Amino acid sequence: MNDVLHWIQENKQWVFGGVGVAIGSAIIAFIVHAIRRRRSPTEGLARAELQQRQHASRPVYSWGHSNTPDFVTLTCQFRNEGGPVSQLSVESTAAVAAEVTPHDALPSHHDGFVRLSSRAGRLPLPIQFQIHYTTSLNQRERQAFRLQSFETQPEQVI
Repeated sequence: MNDVLHWIQENKQWVFGGVGVAIGSAIIAFIVHAIRRRRSPTEGLARAELQQRQHASRPVYSWGHSNTPDFVTLTCQFRNEGGPVSQLSVESTAAVAAEVTPHDALPSHHDGFVRLSSRAGRLPLPIQFQIHYTTSLNQRERQAFRLQSFETQPEQVI
């Protein structure tokens, strides 16, 4: 301790001058930054709980029967096995008209369908489409699907 005090007394101009203050400030800033970066256990739990709520608020589409009597229009039925959603819409980059029913609200464990209609002749397969929705946490999200053939069910594209 005496050595430190003696060193400070010998170098007081340097220590309390511009260079010493700058180095001391940098050390203090680094320590404060390191302390703030540490996450408290409750912050980690809150983040995990938020992620769990976000996951539970998303729909899970369980695809069922599809039919296409004329290969121009295809109706794919689904059940929402996940969280309730609202403001549903569907879009596709393929040359098809796409609609989802219901579009206002889809509660958990309720059915709906996506209808894809060709704009010119037979439906162009494969078709990729996205269902957009608002979760119960008021987040706007989407899920993408791909339909390979008339005999298969849509598969989620990740």
